[in-house]
Amino acid sequence: MALKALAHVPGLVFPRLSEADPDVSAEGSIDPLGLAPLADLLADTIAPGVTARMTRPRLLTAIAVCSVLTESIEEDVGADRVSPPWLVAEWILVEAMVGARLADLRGVPGTTKTRAVLATQSHLDAGSYLKTPKVFGFHGVFKRLAINLDIVDEWFAPSERCYQLVYAWERENGLDGFADGTSGTEGGRLHAQLESAVRRSLDAGVAQPAPNATRLARALEPAAAGREERGLLWAWLADRAEPIRREVVLALDDPTTDALSEAEVVTRLHSSASPDLRMRLDAIVDYERLCLSITRAFDALRILGRQHGTGGVSLDQAAAHADLMDAAKGFARRLARASASLGRLDLDGRVASLLEDLDGGGDPTLFAETLLSHHERIQGAKPPAGKRPWIERTPHGFVVRPVYGIDEQPFPSEGFVHPMRLNALRTFRRDLQS
Repeated sequence: MALKALAHVPGLVFPRLSEADPDVSAEGSIDPLGLAPLADLLADTIAPGVTARMTRPRLLTAIAVCSVLTESIEEDVGADRVSPPWLVAEWILVEAMVGARLADLRGVPGTTKTRAVLATQSHLDAGSYLKTPKVFGFHGVFKRLAINLDIVDEWFAPSERCYQLVYAWERENGLDGFADGTSGTEGGRLHAQLESAVRRSLDAGVAQPAPNATRLARALEPAAAGREERGLLWAWLADRAEPIRREVVLALDDPTTDALSEAEVVTRLHSSASPDLRMRLDAIVDYERLCLSITRAFDALRILGRQHGTGGVSLDQAAAHADLMDAAKGFARRLARASASLGRLDLDGRVASLLEDLDGGGDPTLFAETLLSHHERIQGAKPPAGKRPWIERTPHGFVVRPVYGIDEQPFPSEGFVHPMRLNALRTFRRDLQS
C-alpha cells in the first residue's frame, strides 16, 4: 500500500514500481477492503487497454518481434510442459538485454531475476524466471494493450498491426528482412538464428544462447525507438477508435502536467474535457474520495494496533481517532455522491453491493464495527478458500496482527488511493515523444 501512496506525492510523477514477482500470499495481503476492482473498472473507462504497471511502450514492439519470431513454431509448450514459445522468446530477449548491459532497463520485468541467474553461469527456465510470468513478464504486463492496439491476439499470434510495426522497427535498425525471414539479409539471418534458439530452448526446457541475441537486445533498447516506430505507437494510443483514451492521451501531451499528482491531473483535465470524459472523471473523483476516507479509517485502526500491541484496542478508542470520525460522519454523503456519479456509468450497483455492510449512521464506534466486519467479509471471500483478516477481534475490541501494523498514514488527506493509469500514459509520452 505504501508504494501506491508514493504515486500521489506531488512532484513524483514517474514512480519506479518494484519488479513484480509475488508469491501467492496465504494472507490476502493486498486490497483488504475490496475497493480496487471498481477503481480499476473506472480507470478502464478513460484508458482502456492500459494498466498502471506499464511504463516502457517499446515493450509492445518487443512483443511484436517475438510474435513474428515464433509464428511458425507449432508447439504449444516446450519440454517442461509449461512454457509456450512466446515465453521462451522472452527468456532469450531478457537474458540478452541484461547481458548487453543496456543503459536503461527500467520497467523491463524480470531483469533482477535474470541478473541473478546469469551470475551463476546458468540460463533462465520456468523455475528460475518470474513465478507468474504470464502476468508479470513483459508479455503479461503489456498483453491487454497489445491486443487492444491490434498488434497480437490473445495467444500472441500476429494481429493486424504486428507486421506494420516490425517492418518499421527493422528499417530503422538495419535489420531489413527480419519480419519475413528473408534469406541473404542481415535481418533474415538474425531471425533464423533466434528462431533456432527458441526451438532449442523449447526442447531443452531452458533458454539456449543465440549467436546474435545481443544485436536484438540493442535494437529493442527501451529508450531507443526510432522516429517511425515511435510515431506508430503514439498514433495507435491516440487512435480515434478509442475516443476517450485519445482525448486523455492528447491532453497529457503537455510537460506542464509532469509535476502533478494523478488527482491534480484529473482536476486539470476536467476543465476542458468533453462531456463523456468529464462524466468519467467525476465518477473517478467521487469514488476515490470515498475510498480515501474509508482507507484512512482502516489505516487508523492499523496505527492504533501498532501503538497498543497485544493489549488490543477498544472500539471506543478507535472511534476517537480523527480519521475514524471523519469517515463515519461523511460516509453517507460521500457514498451518495459516488453512487450518483457512478450511476451515470451504470456502475452504482457495484458500489452499493460492495459497501452494503459498511455504515454506522454517522457514529464512529458503529462505523469502526462495520469496517471490521467489511474487512472480514472481503478477506473471507478471497480465493481459494478465504484469507485471514489483518485485524482480529478480542472480547473488548480488536488487535492488529504485527505484520499489518503501521506507524503513520500511508495516504495524504487528499489524492487518490488507486492508480488511474495517468502516470503510465505520461511515461509513454516521455518515451514516444522525446
